[in-house]
Amino acid sequence: MRIDRILAEARQAELARHQREVTSRADPSGTPGSVSAVPPVDRVEISDAGRAMAMQDEVGAEAGEISPERIAELRERVREGAYNQPEVLTVVAQRLLDSGDV
Repeated sequence: MRIDRILAEARQAELARHQREVTSRADPSGTPGSVSAVPPVDRVEISDAGRAMAMQDEVGAEAGEISPERIAELRERVREGAYNQPEVLTVVAQRLLDSGDV
């Protein structure tokens, strides 16, 4: 999943500004410690690309692309340190960069 930090920060600033406006309307004196009339709201937005990826994961799981045995085998290889070699780390890092998720 890729999170666009600039958009997230802009959204946080917008929510903070809105909260200050609501608070000032609820208590025009601006007294510190006043309680806002509107509770904070958390939101999550999932892009169409994210939904498509989730669907692919579900279809792959249903098709049995990754069996529990294969997952166990991979976990064991990680525990044994099979992937802690510079060549492997280089390939993984390059794939992460190529994917655009970093």
